[in-house]
Amino acid sequence: MASACFRLWLIGGLLLILARATAASGQIAPIQRFDQFNGPTAMTTSVPGYETRGATVRVIVLSEDSRKKLDRQSLVKLNNLTVQLVSWQTTNDQSEIGFGDLPYGQYDVEVSAVGYLPGHKEFRVVTALVPVTLEITLQKDPAAVRLDLAEATLPARARKDAKHGVSALKSGKWNEANKRLDAAYKLAPSNPDVNFLLGFTYYQKKDFGRAADFLGTAADLSPSHVQALTLLGRVSIQQEDYGRAVSNLERAVLADADYWIAHDLLAASYLKQQQYEKALDEAQIAIVKSKNRASASQLVLGQALVNLGRRQEGIQALKGFVKATPKHPSVPQVKALIAQLEAPAPLADATN
Repeated sequence: MASACFRLWLIGGLLLILARATAASGQIAPIQRFDQFNGPTAMTTSVPGYETRGATVRVIVLSEDSRKKLDRQSLVKLNNLTVQLVSWQTTNDQSEIGFGDLPYGQYDVEVSAVGYLPGHKEFRVVTALVPVTLEITLQKDPAAVRLDLAEATLPARARKDAKHGVSALKSGKWNEANKRLDAAYKLAPSNPDVNFLLGFTYYQKKDFGRAADFLGTAADLSPSHVQALTLLGRVSIQQEDYGRAVSNLERAVLADADYWIAHDLLAASYLKQQQYEKALDEAQIAIVKSKNRASASQLVLGQALVNLGRRQEGIQALKGFVKATPKHPSVPQVKALIAQLEAPAPLADATN
């Protein structure tokens, strides 16, 4: 049946898509180039034989909610679009970083930080006499985990270690966070926030078994801990245990019906179990509550409608997904599905 075909098509990477860095073949091998601004340890590569001109750029990273400097470390990528020079630096404790000894040309700066959407800005180096200063404001990722800590519930020493652990998590320093939070856990093993933060740390380190242990403890200690329940759902999705994912995510939406991320993941989990009516309902809830930011649910919506026999509605939902998220990795597959759905049906064999 046609619906079986569509079910086989379900995008395996819909729930968790990893970014892949690919290297183009046939390029000239990069060499290390000295960066006067950052010193001999700067991570800078360039094509051999290109003479630099010594321009400098200072990047300042801000947060959208306060227009103040970001409270965590950012990774800054500087790409010379003219000669394919790429440099990487991490911001200092003032949320700033500089690049020096830059040749003339067109540049793109990309900034990423835990809990925020990547930010971009282009600029052009036309002279070495005037330093370039760029302010890049990052927008919060609406699907990011909130790294909250109820400090009043912790002993003083545990509170200090936990705060350092949260700071390390915000900067993506997973091992440092692990060390600090382990110390806090030894002093306060029954604190739900410490258990949740350790679960989040192990999730980031892809140790899903230990992540599930700590998250499960956090949920047991605090049954309304919606983030622990939702992250437990994510862990089950990573392990392709969609039945358990549904169980945890159903508890999450009961704990907080307005937490759209739980609805978003629950919709995808229902879809994986071929429970199309439930997938449709949860996808619609996620889209409304997220104010149309739940792009994965838009895709689930389209697939659920198609599998329920509502083909034209499904096509429109899938087209809406493509229009809203043109750079999503699943777009080529979605376009192929749309083309398949819109193709004219083959003529029936008229021979007797």
